[in-house]
Amino acid sequence: IGDLAWSPDGQRLAFSSAHDWKRSTNNRDIYVIDRDGANLRRPTAAPYPGVYDDYPQGKVTLQVANLGLTAMGGVAYVDGAAEPVEFGERKSGRRGIVFDQVADFGDDVRQYAVVRDLGQRLHRCWYDPLTPIDVRASQNVDGGELSNLNGAHCLFAFAPGWLDDDTLVFLMRDYATGADQPTNVWSLRADAGPNDPTARRLIDMQTRGALSDKFVGLATHRGAGETALVLRRHGALATSVLLADAADPENLRRIDVGRCSMTSCHIIGLDVSPAGRQIVFSESQSGHAYDGTKPAGALVVFDTERRTRREILRLPDEAIGAVSVSPDGRRVAFERAAGTLDDRSRVAFGERLRCPCSIWIADIDGAGVRELVDDGRLPAWTR
Repeated sequence: IGDLAWSPDGQRLAFSSAHDWKRSTNNRDIYVIDRDGANLRRPTAAPYPGVYDDYPQGKVTLQVANLGLTAMGGVAYVDGAAEPVEFGERKSGRRGIVFDQVADFGDDVRQYAVVRDLGQRLHRCWYDPLTPIDVRASQNVDGGELSNLNGAHCLFAFAPGWLDDDTLVFLMRDYATGADQPTNVWSLRADAGPNDPTARRLIDMQTRGALSDKFVGLATHRGAGETALVLRRHGALATSVLLADAADPENLRRIDVGRCSMTSCHIIGLDVSPAGRQIVFSESQSGHAYDGTKPAGALVVFDTERRTRREILRLPDEAIGAVSVSPDGRRVAFERAAGTLDDRSRVAFGERLRCPCSIWIADIDGAGVRELVDDGRLPAWTR
């Protein structure tokens, strides 16, 4: 599980997860579950596989062609199939893969196939968004062909939030065949069905020409009747915070949250107080080794009205990760660990903690710091 977000009414929890990636065309999806653990859904790749048996069943034959110069191992999947099919294929080989039990989601509902080349790091998903499959109950239909020529970045949904009690907003690494992949902002009904018409791309980074900078975090808050999006973007040189109204999402505005006193400062976690008056974020701070100053994790409160920055907690030689502000705006829960990960994932997802992690709580003024859970992650407040 990668991110958590409670609906405004506290009745449903959205989370991102890759636990069922072999039965999705996305490598990571957004899930929604009721607060009592019932009614699990997967709006980003609806319906949830647990209800496939409720649909009429058909068959699909998918052609897979390995046009590479080496043998490969892969996993093939068709939307609605009861199970994925793992296979190995020699170089310049071609085979037909039959999916015997595929749910027919209905007339005019697009279903797609994906092949994941398990030996590739770049473009390891074969996917064709222009060729959907028309699954037919009690029939064996042609699913077309996927090959290395269809190589693309794998699709990836994460960082869920809520625009209202029924509508999700989330980040999506979208379809792309080039060297870089856009991270866009989407919205979708929490109860979305297959190919739901409510799905909408709110922010399209392909139109902005800044694909190397990635959205890596998202928070929402309601103020004056409007829902605002607060986005965290990881760039080559710095982390930036941007603000947009959900009603006018393309109008992105950068917020200057001030600079820390260290040489290098990267925001890791971010949340907003209910009224939007404060942005609370964690920061990884390093530099100034010549004067003995130690790297540290810091918890910072930025007042959006006064435009002031206040550091309420600093932990030398430690790191602070995800943060979550309480509904009354008086406390903040946060992750705490010995340090951050030092791997290539930071390019795509920003700084992250090197767990094991613990969960702590502090008052919004930095007082009352106490441990809540000694082995936990991803705090998220509800009502």
